[in-house]
Amino acid sequence: MHIRELPWIEPVTAIQSLAGRPYLTFLDSAAQIASLGRYSYVACDPFTTFVIAEGQAYCNGEALLNSDPWDALRDLLAAYPQEHQVSLPPFQGGVAGYFGYDLNRTLERLPPAAMSGQGFPQALLNFYDTVLAYDHHENRCWVISTGWPEQNSSLRDERALYRANELVALLASPRVLRSASQGMPSAWQSNFSREHYVSAVQRVIELILAGDIFQANISQRFSTKLPESFDPISFYGRLRSVNPAPFAALLLYGKLTIASSSPERFLKLDGRRVEARPIKGTIARSPDPEKDK
Repeated sequence: MHIRELPWIEPVTAIQSLAGRPYLTFLDSAAQIASLGRYSYVACDPFTTFVIAEGQAYCNGEALLNSDPWDALRDLLAAYPQEHQVSLPPFQGGVAGYFGYDLNRTLERLPPAAMSGQGFPQALLNFYDTVLAYDHHENRCWVISTGWPEQNSSLRDERALYRANELVALLASPRVLRSASQGMPSAWQSNFSREHYVSAVQRVIELILAGDIFQANISQRFSTKLPESFDPISFYGRLRSVNPAPFAALLLYGKLTIASSSPERFLKLDGRRVEARPIKGTIARSPDPEKDK
């Protein structure tokens, strides 16, 4: 593993410099809350891409036939054991990407989805050997390079150094960011009419009163045609400025872009300790320990 501390470079400046690189991932603590928003990460150019689509696993575009997708993922993870330096931000290279809701159909027998993922994979995971890692509390950043997928230790050391130098060179080539007001989509359309939405809310109330459910999420899907001048990095910059969140992300994966801004952590796994941080159902905290309890 090659580790190099760099002079501070703003995370948004870093992703501007890396725009256009394959599978650019920005895991962003835009809201730097003391107990949560401490770290951010930027990575691109994965050495392996793992996809699950319609229940079939693919590695670098090749179908892994006769293989359960979860078993295939476990085998891939086992091939690249990760060192861990406790003095650095926790993500030091590894896998980043997304799991889609439709992936639940690889785990359970469920009826067809009312609305599918519109042809996007159920999961897309990238294996990164090099990452730019930030500690916002200490205002420090590092390039961390593991040297994977080389299996020979000396060749892995050589690759780790080469890849770190490559990333540093890319970061030294800043990109001019477009104005956040340019190329913004406008004519959004919902998959609900007002009457349909009110009817759905009433149906949920009836089901709650009947004791069949205790909550439901009524989600709308909005769509629009993007203008030619649309720039996802500018769009995300605007999003993080008006709604900074401790668990935010920008994933630039070819035709698919995901811009996310969430106050919630779904799950954190630390050894055998699992933590969830949902917002729903919570109430205000008190600085008085007895009242808070």
